[in-house]
Amino acid sequence: MLKSEIFASNQQFIDAWSYFTSTCPKGEVLEAYELVITWSGTDNFFINAIFLTKPVRDEAELETKIKVAVDYVKKRKQPWWMIVAEDSIPEFLSPQLDEVFARQGLVPLLRMTGMATEQLLPTRHHSKLNCVSVNNLEMRRAVADINAISYNLPPAPFREILELDQFWQETVFGTLGFVENQPVSTAITFLINDEAYFQTYTC
Repeated sequence: MLKSEIFASNQQFIDAWSYFTSTCPKGEVLEAYELVITWSGTDNFFINAIFLTKPVRDEAELETKIKVAVDYVKKRKQPWWMIVAEDSIPEFLSPQLDEVFARQGLVPLLRMTGMATEQLLPTRHHSKLNCVSVNNLEMRRAVADINAISYNLPPAPFREILELDQFWQETVFGTLGFVENQPVSTAITFLINDEAYFQTYTC
């Protein structure tokens, strides 16, 4: 992936999380010190995120930004995580990355892969999935539960956000995949700044 595509993917990630947060009654989105903070005010740590938005030059700069993040969350009691694109870190610093975060009490959680591309033409394929648009509360709960299962987490924090009417605005499209009337996969597409951000989960 080209550098421009990497940072486009990262920016879409930030924009999507900012949208999530904006739909939460106690949500807030802040930008400071080349960080973006998306804080939902809920116990869903996936949405309580702090993003590094620009490449850092060295260990000292990275540690300063981590300290800013930690200082922010000290005032709050909800779980959270910090998201750092590997391409934002100088190659020479990568071997020490875990150690730098550990000094502030943070440990690796998971690795994610972002993607970005121009609009693709739909493909034809044969699938046993019966895909249905999300259009009621029961289906929203199924979307939340599949999200939770895919991360081996409890469903309540996901339901708290995905059940909200204000989450499902006209630029958000949800789909459930059914096998024998049982929901087994889900996808959510957001139109943000004239671009589509797509997430998919299976259980």
